[in-house]
Amino acid sequence: DIGAGSGLSAIAAAKVGASRVDASDIDAIAVAAMSLNAIANGVTIKPTTDDWLGGAPPAADVVLGCDLFYEPPPAARRLTF
Repeated sequence: DIGAGSGLSAIAAAKVGASRVDASDIDAIAVAAMSLNAIANGVTIKPTTDDWLGGAPPAADVVLGCDLFYEPPPAARRLTF
């Protein structure tokens, strides 16, 4: 999950049976929130502050991005991913 924020998409993926869920947000407070939300929802995710948009995409079968295009400058950067 890129730009995971509270971890909603990552938690949903874990709830429906994803074998591994990585979730990234450059905001450390968001990473703390997604960790707490995962615990509250009884799932395991791997949260990180790594900036996945700065290099090659992570190895994954599915990449989720929720609410990533609300401002033009960050949206342009995300489109290249």
